[in-house]
Parts: sequence; structure tokens; C-alpha cells
Amino acid sequence: MLYTLWGLLFLFATASAMLMLRRTRRRRQHDQALALIKTTRCRHCDQAYGANLRDYLIIGEYMWKPAKGHTVSSLKLPAETYHVKCPHCGEEVELTREGKPFQHPQTGILGFTRTGFLRTPKSI
Repeated sequence: MLYTLWGLLFLFATASAMLMLRRTRRRRQHDQALALIKTTRCRHCDQAYGANLRDYLIIGEYMWKPAKGHTVSSLKLPAETYHVKCPHCGEEVELTREGKPFQHPQTGILGFTRTGFLRTPKSI
């Protein structure tokens, strides 16, 4: 009985540590993407999005359904994109983590599902 309790405690601690590591990695990825997007210039007014980016940003998450013979990685489809509204001119654009405009693929995809569009939490 005692070994079972210690085993369950060990499994719980391991699962908690893995979730914390995943959350930390994801937060670091968001921070890197936001730092890059802040310096990206709007295609319409040619001004940088700037430091107040979080007020104009929505994170979109996707689940892709590739066609036969294609994979999500071979089509270079992102798991999430950043929807930014320019604070200067109001132009909206969907950007990848690299700060490049995202174009939905015309071939190789049977469909996709947006699994979430979340306003950026202030903690990111």
C-alpha cells in the first residue's frame, strides 16, 4: 500500500513538472515571437507595430487536415498564428512566429479547424 502511494505521488510530480516545462517553453516561444513582431513593419503604413502590441494581438490556433500525400510539416503550416491590428492605421494581418505574413495554402489541405482565438494574456 505504501509503495502504491509513493508511486502515485511520483507520477503526479512527474506529470506536474512536464506540464510546467511545456508551459515555460511555450511562454518563451511567445515572448520571442512578440519581440520579433514588435519590430515588424506594417505593410500598409510602414510603421513598426511597437511596444503596445499586446493590446492589438490575438493568438489563433489551428488544426490542419492535410490531403493525401502531404503532411503539416511538409506544407510548413503553423500550429498558431498571430492576428495583429496595426495601432497606427488599423490594417489587420495574420503573422507567423517569424513575423512573416501567413497565406492559407491553396493546395494540399482538405480543411482546417480554428481551435482557439485568444486575446494575448498580459502574462505573456
